Amino acid sequence: MTIKTFARRGSAAALPLALAFSIASPAIAGEITGNGTSLKNPDGTPATNVCVSLSMGGSCMTVTSSSTFKVTFSYKIGQSVTLYFLRSDGIKTYKATLTKTVSSTYIEVGTVTLRVQ
Repeated sequence: MTIKTFARRGSAAALPLALAFSIASPAIAGEITGNGTSLKNPDGTPATNVCVSLSMGGSCMTVTSSSTFKVTFSYKIGQSVTLYFLRSDGIKTYKATLTKTVSSTYIEVGTVTLRVQ
């Protein structure tokens, strides 16, 4: 942070420049969306019943009923956000992760392909 010192009636008063607003952006509510057939199984078919969360093994923000999803939460512009995708069919577990840097209130993820774990 830059500090300028101004002489004032024989004493020096330090006045920090107001950079707080440009350095630390406020948290905003935004959404990350997977449209169309954005979640796919390893064989390329649309993936359904996929848990989407913000931490590995965390609670699901949404569980997909189709191969699309939308999650809404608070974040800051410039922040990196990682989404975790998990689906189990009782025999195999399928996982994927996706990290995006927030640049606006809306982020389109493209195609996410689950892998067998």
